[in-house]
Amino acid sequence: MIEEIVKQIERLSTEPGLPKNVRQALQNAKEELLNEEKELPVRISSAVYELEKTIDEPNLMQHTRIALLQIISTLESIRDQ
Repeated sequence: MIEEIVKQIERLSTEPGLPKNVRQALQNAKEELLNEEKELPVRISSAVYELEKTIDEPNLMQHTRIALLQIISTLESIRDQ
């Protein structure tokens, strides 16, 4: 499941016109999810934190914001299981 989310993050990060700070947050979230030195709930919480920082970005396209919210929701449901 985490691998699928990482793929979604990679797809989002290649969108044209994506603000630089959002692209960086996506990269940070991906790195957190792949960091196997930490426990899974910690990795997920760190990734969610990174992604939540981008939700209010004014230059973010609506479909990208929705995709980010879906990823965050999926991660939170995995963490809470």
